[in-house]
Amino acid sequence: STAASLAAANANAIQVLVQRVDVLERLLSNQTTTSTTLNASLMAEQARTSILNSTLATLTAALVREQARAETAEAFILSVVGFNVSSEAMRAQAAEQTLNSTLTVALAREVSRAASAETSLGVALAAASSQAQLNDSSLLTLIQAEAS
Repeated sequence: STAASLAAANANAIQVLVQRVDVLERLLSNQTTTSTTLNASLMAEQARTSILNSTLATLTAALVREQARAETAEAFILSVVGFNVSSEAMRAQAAEQTLNSTLTVALAREVSRAASAETSLGVALAAASSQAQLNDSSLLTLIQAEAS
């Protein structure tokens, strides 16, 4: 009778342990899936940031080229068309200012997009950290319950 009740108690304890192991395995699987998803999100944000940095470099190079063209045009006007120098110089300066304004707005837009991408990345990383801490806490609680 005592042996039978001990055997039944042992069987119940083993069943509880098996259930707890199953829960721990599911939690670990969920944490692995979350980590994989967050790593993929991080890689996507890094790719977007890389594209934005490339666009920014392209716009900067275009600005430098256009400034050089404007300076070349101004020099040509000053050397060839002497009688209408001031009018052409003013037009070139106005064109340069328009170009600079346009490129500055485009540059500011790309910088804003890059900042937004970095903010999104920071939010995603904070969420990942919070989820990981929550999962760690759940695992620790189950392990402590298991130990007791």
